[in-house]
Amino acid sequence: MLSVEPIVQAPPIADLFHAVSRRSSCFFLDSSMNIKRLGNYSYLGCDPYLTFQAKGKCVQITRKGKTQTILDHPLEQLRKILAEQPPISASPFPFCGGAVGYFAYDSYPWIEPIAQSHPDELNLPDIFFAFYDGLFVCDHCNDRLYALATGYPSPTKTTLSRLKSILHEASKGGFCKELPTNLVPVSSNFDFESYCAAVDRVRQYIAAGDVYQVNLSQRFSCSQEIPPSQLFSALRCRYPSPFGAYLDFGDFQVLSNSPERFFNIAGDRLKTQPIKGTKPRGTSPAQDQALKKSLIESEKDRAELLMIVDLERNDVAKVAIPGTIEVPACFAIETYPTVFHLSATVTGQLRPGIDFIDCLKALFPGGSVTGAPKIRAMQIINELETVRRGIFTGALGWIGLNGDADLSIAIRTLTCKHKQCYFHAGGGVVWDSIPEQEYQETMVKAHAWMEVLGGLVPSYQPPIQKKPSKAGAFF
Repeated sequence: MLSVEPIVQAPPIADLFHAVSRRSSCFFLDSSMNIKRLGNYSYLGCDPYLTFQAKGKCVQITRKGKTQTILDHPLEQLRKILAEQPPISASPFPFCGGAVGYFAYDSYPWIEPIAQSHPDELNLPDIFFAFYDGLFVCDHCNDRLYALATGYPSPTKTTLSRLKSILHEASKGGFCKELPTNLVPVSSNFDFESYCAAVDRVRQYIAAGDVYQVNLSQRFSCSQEIPPSQLFSALRCRYPSPFGAYLDFGDFQVLSNSPERFFNIAGDRLKTQPIKGTKPRGTSPAQDQALKKSLIESEKDRAELLMIVDLERNDVAKVAIPGTIEVPACFAIETYPTVFHLSATVTGQLRPGIDFIDCLKALFPGGSVTGAPKIRAMQIINELETVRRGIFTGALGWIGLNGDADLSIAIRTLTCKHKQCYFHAGGGVVWDSIPEQEYQETMVKAHAWMEVLGGLVPSYQPPIQKKPSKAGAFF
């Protein structure tokens, strides 16, 4: 039975995260930005009672230290595991226990049968979810902290006692939030010229009628001695986001600063909120206003977003009741510490019998990070990007025991493994794209991670203002 206890003298959330980060398979879903719109609650937990991971068709389920290996479709196995958990009918918070984890972009072959031509350098699980019967909930609207226990599989008293011991450790404080000066060289799988050439190749495909838009990215990498938890603490202090996330699954860690919701399930309502269109922040309020105005009025950026809204409407229609699909918001300006974005909202009412896995199959991967049409765009991404995306542009978040879920798109996301850090930055390429400006956009999006990592930015030429070539120039 669900038990919720308010914490009277709550430690700062940064200190609570520091204490949680010392435990097994910890997570921090940090939504302290955009309170009352996207970020009412943050969640922290550790010591899961079950873990589920899949690599290809090899599924491993670990309970009480014992691992069972199954060769089967991983999504169907995950559906079975979710169905086995006792439901929570009355929830005071959106997430009251269940699964936290990710679906890597590289798991798409289980949904879209598209070949993967690049080697798997990082060798991470395609899917990893840990199941938690106890967690902390931070209510940002009321500035309150709660300890929560589901009562399964451990008694609520046992789980709450474990959580209180973590609170005691957090109350000691003393956590350093500052990063030492530690400049490190950052490399990319593209240089300036090769990225611009790849953008031009996408434009050739558009001119040939293959595709309307392709999301093209480059991958940055560096070595880093600073503990991943400290990197995330520095990131959230400098660049808060509505879908911040820290996942520590032993051999690797995932740190995300995503601004974009993939999809949310609340009862029988499905919502997805794609982002397309980016402008850097200015150095003054007047510059900010001018940049926001230019983004709203940009024909290219509006066209990018409209293409993805149409794609998402079609994806939502796969699981929604006909006639219930709506676009309650389009061309909304999202403001972040380094950039402005255009966003939209697409909603629908789920058909009876539709579950989380059905929704994932209908929408994954997100159209805003692939392109349109989705399958052809993914084929072009596989051709032009020289490395696998891994977790980048996959989805991460929580799946509740009541059937609800909230996942973000894994952009602005760093993967750490054996003191090596990897992160990507990309953007939507359309016919009007100027290659040099597309490259610059990736550098703007990479700025936050570059700063936190102490990255020595790869040198590149400044953007050249020029108009796209005519279609005939490609042939």
